[in-house]
Amino acid sequence: MVTRQARIRGVEDRGSNYEDCVLGTGVLHHVWELIDRAYALAGFELVWRLDGPDPLEWDAQFVDERETAVTVDATFVRPSDPLAIAADPARIQRELGWRPRAGVDRFLDEMLTAALGDGREVGAYGSSDVPA
Repeated sequence: MVTRQARIRGVEDRGSNYEDCVLGTGVLHHVWELIDRAYALAGFELVWRLDGPDPLEWDAQFVDERETAVTVDATFVRPSDPLAIAADPARIQRELGWRPRAGVDRFLDEMLTAALGDGREVGAYGSSDVPA
């Protein structure tokens, strides 16, 4: 497909003719918000403690059991990373005509359904029958 597209555009099929594009909706989401929505789609409600500016202090518990559901692993926290990132879709809209689909739930639902890999959609899971 890539070679065919290169021929159609009249350019040689080589690395210097390619550009990377970051896809995104332009809507800002914090990582903890994505985690919260993913748990909610799987049927779990969380209570978050986001006190203070240090993400290593943040965590979430299951509402019903008050057991810890999410903790921040210091191994994956890089001081130079921003707390939230939003991709600007303007360039890819302008150059390729691509338009983002609405809603982070759709993205998370597709991702979780694929990750669970048993053919059921995430929305079909209740809090008691999500596979471990």
